Amino acid sequence: MADVIGPNSYLPGRRLKPLLGVMCDEHPTVLSVTRVVGETDSYGSEINDLCQECVDLMDEQIKETSSGNCDWCKNHSPELVKHRDYEEGSTGPVYDVCAACISKENDCIAENYASDLNQDSSSDLDDDQDNEILDFDDSDIRQDDD
Repeated sequence: MADVIGPNSYLPGRRLKPLLGVMCDEHPTVLSVTRVVGETDSYGSEINDLCQECVDLMDEQIKETSSGNCDWCKNHSPELVKHRDYEEGSTGPVYDVCAACISKENDCIAENYASDLNQDSSSDLDDDQDNEILDFDDSDIRQDDD
């Protein structure tokens, strides 16, 4: 029986070390060789315990079903990958995304990062000007005589 774990950053298909003595979810008389992250959402993930036969079958199915329409651009792609939008956090929804969309997202992140760096360095210069040390002696301080 599949296990369920709480919120995490795992993507579907990730393989985890098997638990000792745990049997395959599909073949209860065979020891599992790996745990595979299944359906994932912001509430957590299903974890499937699989024997080698089930792992081989899963690998074949993945090869057959990795193409389709991208969830972001809606274009058909021969290869989609499971991906999260970084703005939605590490436990946000999982999308099937094409390489072109991931590349665009990475370019946008790089541009924003470079822009932030430029803003930080220019604000550092402004801070230096604001923190200029003023030289004066005690005679410059006005003292009121009562």
